[in-house]
Amino acid sequence: MSGVCLSIARQDAALCILLGFYGLLRTAEVFGIRACHVSWNHDLSRAILTLPRTKAGLRRGWTETVIFSDPTLLGFLHAIWKLRAPHEPLLEMPGQKFRLLWKWICSVLKLENLHFSPYSLRRGGATQMWTATADITRVMMYGRWDSVKTARIYVVDGQQELTAMQLHPIAKQKCGQFAQMLKSCF
Repeated sequence: MSGVCLSIARQDAALCILLGFYGLLRTAEVFGIRACHVSWNHDLSRAILTLPRTKAGLRRGWTETVIFSDPTLLGFLHAIWKLRAPHEPLLEMPGQKFRLLWKWICSVLKLENLHFSPYSLRRGGATQMWTATADITRVMMYGRWDSVKTARIYVVDGQQELTAMQLHPIAKQKCGQFAQMLKSCF
């Protein structure tokens, strides 16, 4: 999906898709990210995303954070981040426009039958993390869920959806092409 955004010069949308997926972010959190919410360690090998005013953070009275260490994502994040003033959002379009772009991306990739929404990034990211690590505690921490039970719901539902998913051969081909485009950028 990020590759499709890159093909139409929407680097900001491509980045926000990656942040949503790898950070297990809620849709509103993705839309609210500003440059001042991102900080870096000394050698730029980690980025810390501060999430003010999250659902759980407001309930508990604290600010939540997510740490990113994937080199491709970090390169992309740094390239966009350094172009923004601190108060500027990383995504330079309102949420409604992003949702329209999302629907268009799904049609380009022939994924309409799967009924993905921007919130699918959170569930898909949790499922991918669980599949890669088999560490439910890590998934729970990244997703900022209070209980293992809630994290398991996301992972089990996501795995069931993956198992039942039928991708058309053209969809597989297009997804592969755009994934290569993304990988070649950084």
